[in-house]
Amino acid sequence: MENNNEFKDIVQNHAKMTKYKTSSDRIGKIYMCVCGSLLFITFGCMLITANLEAMADLVVIGAIFGFGYGGAYRRSSYFAAAAPVAAMFGLVMAGSLNFMYFLLLPLSLILAVLTVRANKLYDYLSKQPGFPQFDELFEESKKRSEKASREKEEYFERFKAMALNDSNDFGEPAAGIAEKPSMAENGGYMDSI
Repeated sequence: MENNNEFKDIVQNHAKMTKYKTSSDRIGKIYMCVCGSLLFITFGCMLITANLEAMADLVVIGAIFGFGYGGAYRRSSYFAAAAPVAAMFGLVMAGSLNFMYFLLLPLSLILAVLTVRANKLYDYLSKQPGFPQFDELFEESKKRSEKASREKEEYFERFKAMALNDSNDFGEPAAGIAEKPSMAENGGYMDSI
């Protein structure tokens, strides 16, 4: 019973770790795509216009990217919370309607919440037995379970084969056992009593 619960825990922890890795990777990729493209566009604008505001935007977008990406991959909720703060700073610093920060502020806020949730899941998993090796433990448990299932199947196949062989033996008397004489051969068994 304990092994069954242990296997169940391993399966659940493996699924949770997979969920954490997936969400963390997606958050990092979103930051990389959005902030990377905005950095590229802003850098191009800075080169074309030689505008100092574009240079400040580069710094702010770089900070948003660094904080957001660091929050996802360094498992730091503080870094994740700093990304929307940097976006708010950029919006205030721009002083005018800047589409870029209106995009980055809600995006970084949503991603910060998702990162904090993912980091809480990671913190929970880090306190579970067998923490870093959930994948290996899952594979090992799966192999043991498959092996036990195969052995059980083989046992039942052998048992079935033995039962079939035994049922054939019931139809034919064994060579060393004498058959009971019939009443006709015995000359009336009841009469001899």
